Amino acid sequence: MSRSTLIPNLGLRLVLLTLLLVALNCNAQTERDPTRSPVVQNESGAVVPPKGLIDAGQMALMVRAGVPYLVHDARLYAVGQKIGAARIERLTETEVWLREVGVLRKVRVFPGVERHLGAPEPVPSVAASKQRKLRASRPLSSD
Repeated sequence: MSRSTLIPNLGLRLVLLTLLLVALNCNAQTERDPTRSPVVQNESGAVVPPKGLIDAGQMALMVRAGVPYLVHDARLYAVGQKIGAARIERLTETEVWLREVGVLRKVRVFPGVERHLGAPEPVPSVAASKQRKLRASRPLSSD
């Protein structure tokens, strides 16, 4: 065989081999649903529920018709409902209270965020308010 016929065949073979490998790798792993908790497996391959069923990264709060709901795994849960073994005791705008195996625990919705009262607005003095009233009542001069 001549050298000129080997190179095009080799190039074609490399392109086909690369396409085959890419096609095989595309189907190797399915994409995970971002609304679901990650699945954890132990050594035997059995699915193990994640420890600490709910943490702040997996939940959100919303209010519908004045009733607060916990949003977890794309589902709404009200006070009194159960998520796994945990029963929702109370929902506030910053905390979720869960009772698991007789233990009441508080999970913060926004960990690391603290609420503080804002600085009070300064109260204008009586003299300043009288001066404003006087300026407003004076007729505009046409100089």
